[in-house]
Amino acid sequence: MEGIPRNAVVLVDGWNLLVRLAGAPEALADPESREEARRRLLDLLEPWAEARQVRVVVAWDGPGPAVPPVGERVRSVGVDPPAEADDWIVHEATRLHRERVPVRVVTRDRDLLARIPRAAASLPMAGVAADLLALAGGPVRAPHVHGPADGPGEVPASPAPVDPARLPRRRATPPAPPPAPEPAPAPSRPRPRAPAEASPPPARDPRAEARRQAEKERRRARWERARRRREAARKRKR
Repeated sequence: MEGIPRNAVVLVDGWNLLVRLAGAPEALADPESREEARRRLLDLLEPWAEARQVRVVVAWDGPGPAVPPVGERVRSVGVDPPAEADDWIVHEATRLHRERVPVRVVTRDRDLLARIPRAAASLPMAGVAADLLALAGGPVRAPHVHGPADGPGEVPASPAPVDPARLPRRRATPPAPPPAPEPAPAPSRPRPRAPAEASPPPARDPRAEARRQAEKERRRARWERARRRREAARKRKR
């Protein structure tokens, strides 16, 4: 993964990367194991960000980890329903791109990659996962980076709570533009031919879309059950 600018901001689809490292969603079914896996991921991202000279923000569907990261280069953001972590990543990548901050996105979600600004390139999920697995077993060689070096500074992500109503929604359908008026032919010139109609885009595989939606619903249900257990535990302590 060469060519990551120094001091770039890396926006990470948290659950997407965590499932990639775990190998299967079933490995994160237990709430305690899932919370420990999230904490471990944030711990591994800190030396990875230090070696790459970047800043990392990990976005989660639902609440973030109970224990926030303690390093200077990694932040964690929870996105409450009805918005999703994908929506926050699109919003933040667009904002940082407008401010001329180099942005990279870590995800395997093709729909998310299609929504981010073109300049916010994606980092290969397999490469990031390999780096983190290497860090879990020992130190990794310093990778190639370029650009001027400076201190970690503040991760330029909004510290305020995320307002789901203000995020660009994945399912929002923009209104169709009005048809362009047909130009009137010039009196001394022949009438131009009408442009050929573009072929319709290929339809999505309904089975793949159904599986994806079902997986999201299962994840959301697991988070909701975990949240209820935490609330019940707090009430019992009182």
